[in-house]
Amino acid sequence: MPIKGIKGARGPVREFTNDGKCYLGTPGGKGPRLEGTYNLDGQNLTITWAGASGVPAEEHKYKIRKLTDKDLVLVESNLTETLKRTK
Repeated sequence: MPIKGIKGARGPVREFTNDGKCYLGTPGGKGPRLEGTYNLDGQNLTITWAGASGVPAEEHKYKIRKLTDKDLVLVESNLTETLKRTK
C-alpha cells in the first residue's frame, strides 16, 4: 500500500509462517523487524508481538473479514486493514 506524499514508499510488510510465527518489517527487508506469534481460531486471528527488553508483549485481536489467494482483510475494533500478498 503506497504512502501518500512519499515517492516509492510502501507500508510495513507482514509475514506469516506455517509454524505460527509472524514478522513485521520494512519493504525489502531493510530496517528493523519485529517478531511475534499468531493463533488462528476460525475467523479470529490473534497476533502477539514480542516486547523489547523490559517492554511487555503487545496483543492484537482481529476478525477476518476476507481471505483469498491475494487479499487478507482484518478488522480490529473500528479499524480495517487490507493486506496484499506479495509472494
